[in-house]
Amino acid sequence: MKKFLFLSFSLLKSGWIRQFYNDTIGLYTVFPVDSLHIFAGGDKGMVLISGDERNTWEWSYTERDFYIWDIYFVDTLKGWIVGKDTAGINIFAHAGDGEKTWIIQSETDTMSFFRHVQFIDGLRCYIGGKNMYKTVYGGWT
Repeated sequence: MKKFLFLSFSLLKSGWIRQFYNDTIGLYTVFPVDSLHIFAGGDKGMVLISGDERNTWEWSYTERDFYIWDIYFVDTLKGWIVGKDTAGINIFAHAGDGEKTWIIQSETDTMSFFRHVQFIDGLRCYIGGKNMYKTVYGGWT
């Protein structure tokens, strides 16, 4: 408890301002597309979205209960997330409508580990973790 209070005081003192708080959903990754559009991912397949320079935030649900470790958008509509579900299955999902509809593109065994996703453009992508994967088709086969 003291550690949390100390951290909060230190962050506030250094100019950090809390943007969002939820006591049941943790957030593990944040990706700003530009100064207005920011996406964050976390527990239970939840994605947090702001399209108005962080004045308001909305939730989007991936319809799959998993931990989102990383999120990447090439623009305000096309984005990808990587994570792992409670059974240890790795998830790679895509949204082409700005976060409204998430489509699972790949599910792999527990031996792999999807931790980071990075796109060069809308087609060429690398996923890193225990192994590294590359696609030149945007994750579609």
